[in-house]
Amino acid sequence: MHLVDSLGKAPIEARAVSTMKAYAGENQRRINWSKSLPASLSEEHRFTLYLVDRAMSAGSSSLAKAAAAFKLANDGLSPFASQLVSDVIKAQRRKESESRAQPTQVSVNTVSKIVDMVQDDEKSERDALVVTLSFYGLLRAEEASMLKWSDVHQSGNMLKLKIRRAKNDQLARGRETFCDWPEGSKRDCLLKRFRARASMRPGLDFVFQNILNGTKLTPSAISGIAKDTLAAAGVSATHHSLRRGRANHLQQSGVDFQAIKETGRWRSDAGLRCYLSDSPRAQGFTVTELEDEVGG
Repeated sequence: MHLVDSLGKAPIEARAVSTMKAYAGENQRRINWSKSLPASLSEEHRFTLYLVDRAMSAGSSSLAKAAAAFKLANDGLSPFASQLVSDVIKAQRRKESESRAQPTQVSVNTVSKIVDMVQDDEKSERDALVVTLSFYGLLRAEEASMLKWSDVHQSGNMLKLKIRRAKNDQLARGRETFCDWPEGSKRDCLLKRFRARASMRPGLDFVFQNILNGTKLTPSAISGIAKDTLAAAGVSATHHSLRRGRANHLQQSGVDFQAIKETGRWRSDAGLRCYLSDSPRAQGFTVTELEDEVGG
């Protein structure tokens, strides 16, 4: 019986805690929606009706998450229901592809402009540093939220950031990412000034904290700060646009695909490809060939 129990728990234990929380939320949402349906309907029938209704307001990724949550909680779907669910999700993706705008990429120039706009106050420095560290470190909002001062180390013109929990680090052993950080540059001076401020307030372990009460900023707060700071610089973009922009900047600078994947902690090649735009370097052109094309 112990072996059977272990096998039963394996699908759950194989997934990250955050994933299981998201699945639990999806299943509860489905259950709440289904309460008004006739009791005679099967769980599978209820779910397909729920998914069609959800498709009226949710994107394909949300539908896929709802389907994955249902499958885990109910030992899968029948072949017919599985095909129906797949068709609903594919139809939603097709609609999205027809209306989707080109994703925004934040440029190096925009980040430099934000650093230049910094005022001599703690909030202004913090907000600019949220954008700057997130851009150069390819940080997700939750990774920036968890960043502590003990995770930030500089050696010459290189900055090392310890990422406590990355998407490709499900065991939470920690990952390290390295980024160019010229000593004495404006962004380096910004980091050092803000660190000096933090050192005068004992107990401030996290890099990004609430200015008033010292609590760690949540991922949603990080995202909000990034969006507002970018807007102040005249750019309509999200925190995620920083990661997309940096990945493309690295590609255009000649950094190879695998190095970008490792630096940004992507779990799969397919995940990174969704971020990268077409470019000559991505398709095999060398620096010399590009210079000849421009000059010739």
